[in-house]
Amino acid sequence: AKVALKLLTAPEYSWADVLRYHSCVTSTLHRLWPEVEQYNASVTVSELAVPLFLFHGRYDRCTSAELVEGYFGQVRAPQKHLVWFERSGHQPDLEEPQRFQRLVLRAFLAEEFQVAETDAALELEAPLRLVT
Repeated sequence: AKVALKLLTAPEYSWADVLRYHSCVTSTLHRLWPEVEQYNASVTVSELAVPLFLFHGRYDRCTSAELVEGYFGQVRAPQKHLVWFERSGHQPDLEEPQRFQRLVLRAFLAEEFQVAETDAALELEAPLRLVT
């Protein structure tokens, strides 16, 4: 809903753009859904040679927490981090944008990845604790 609202209210997009967007999303979903239903990341990607960062909204109705935790528990990677967004659903990048951006930047730029457990620790100067 937040994506739709942003799209509808953005001055950069006309109503024709919004209609084309909806048409493209619907068409793509229709064509790809059978393949998506058959995809099993546990089989396809069971081991990675690079660090794994899973950013997941606690209230995601599209991908269950149990599924994410199960995959995280079995996938092998040199480093693994599962980061929960406690006030998000399927799109933590839109629902908790500041925290998401900060953690993504930290994941790619920092030598040691750490996650804050409290909102107070989200201040840039506050120390962060590792949660894996």
